[in-house]
Amino acid sequence: SSSSNYNNIDLKSTKVLFVGDQDKPYGSREYILLQNQHSFQDLKENPKLKLASIRAHRNMIFAANVWSEELQTQLLQQQQQQQQQDEMTFTDVCGPLVDAALVDAHSQGEQPQALSAIPGLCHWVSTEMIKYEQKDDSLQSQVIPKLSTDDDDSKAYDACKAIATKIPRPGHSAVGVGTYNDGEVGWKALAKEFIELGHCHEATLYKSKSAELATIEHLAHKEPDYLESAGGAMARFFFV
Repeated sequence: SSSSNYNNIDLKSTKVLFVGDQDKPYGSREYILLQNQHSFQDLKENPKLKLASIRAHRNMIFAANVWSEELQTQLLQQQQQQQQQDEMTFTDVCGPLVDAALVDAHSQGEQPQALSAIPGLCHWVSTEMIKYEQKDDSLQSQVIPKLSTDDDDSKAYDACKAIATKIPRPGHSAVGVGTYNDGEVGWKALAKEFIELGHCHEATLYKSKSAELATIEHLAHKEPDYLESAGGAMARFFFV
């Protein structure tokens, strides 16, 4: 199918495809957003037709992603222009996937949960710390000043800064286990604040479907790229 050269994608002409064991819809599965004219067979021949997807296992929903470059571009442009009307958001794109996943996640009577990645947390924290240290009025974080003024937590401030920047604390040769331990309480507070400020698309998506933040899980995912982006933290939500 040569119709992958579309520009603006109309979400009204999309559908959700269930990929998994039809007899066991509570097992490991994926929900994929496709344009109406494309079939599962088309997708197998051309994986680039996948617009967005979400994964689930039992009552846990995770890994919401937009794959289509066209959609990514549309979302980015709108974010930059901050248009209010007819704005398409990450939640608009992935919302139908969550709806479909929730039906199956509810099917055995357990309370559905979601695990959200928090990409961009490290960049935001390091930027906010620079603003704080330079007494810049555009500082958003209310957690950072508290970290720095609390005597017990001056260690926490330095540890969180090291987690965010990957530059070892003074007197340390690496950002290691001790740093992550000293920074744990502060880092969780920063992750929560980042989500509450609306900076995390995936968390905002789950919140739009009546999910509530239950906990920030420290060092939940230790892949180097993810440590670089989020300091390893993930957010667990419960759908209420």
